[in-house]
Amino acid sequence: MKSTFASIVSSLPAEYADLRFEENRKIRIAYEGKELAQIATTLTSGGHVRAYANGGKAIA
Repeated sequence: MKSTFASIVSSLPAEYADLRFEENRKIRIAYEGKELAQIATTLTSGGHVRAYANGGKAIA
């Protein structure tokens, strides 16, 4: 994945560009009184690209 992101950023015609990507995992354990009510895991991921060129800025 790192090489794919590097390829994307290096192909942009900009003086400066960066790409940010993150993954988050949340684990929820819920009790009702002394009884286990729920166990759940949620995984989210996302990112954005930022570039500066010719005095302008673009974010996607």
